[in-house]
Amino acid sequence: MTRPPSLKLLLTVSLASAIACKPAANPSAATTAGAELPPLPATEVFESSTALMPRAVTSFGAAELAGNVYAFGGYSGVPHAYNRDGQSGELWRLEPGGRSFELVANTDPTQGAALVALGNALIRVGGMRANNAVGQPDDIHSLDEVASFSPEAKAWTPLMALP
Repeated sequence: MTRPPSLKLLLTVSLASAIACKPAANPSAATTAGAELPPLPATEVFESSTALMPRAVTSFGAAELAGNVYAFGGYSGVPHAYNRDGQSGELWRLEPGGRSFELVANTDPTQGAALVALGNALIRVGGMRANNAVGQPDDIHSLDEVASFSPEAKAWTPLMALP
């Protein structure tokens, strides 16, 4: 029986891959200091023997449900220069023994949301959203959104907002 991936595995892979993996022999992955980095799939930046998140992001929510590891949202742009183009609303799943993440849903871009398993669903709580484009003045808002995701229906259902 294959041991299910754990949340610790997801965090280890997503956070430590930059340290533990060899940089890919891809000159286009190099950048000049201070340049805006395009959101690249992690597999174009690092070589790894374990599953990597499809995009290197920070501030994502993660949870384990029914043996699968899920990762939601996050930010792939320049740190602390938030914009809507760098945010993700993607929900990815890594199945037990899986070698790659599968995109299971997409919603409004969000970073910093909590993601927890409850019964047979995932619950997404809060986070923040940048409404500004790259280079525009910050237009950042905290979110009062709460939603439930059904893996069977592959759909988000809004729940009562935070106060």
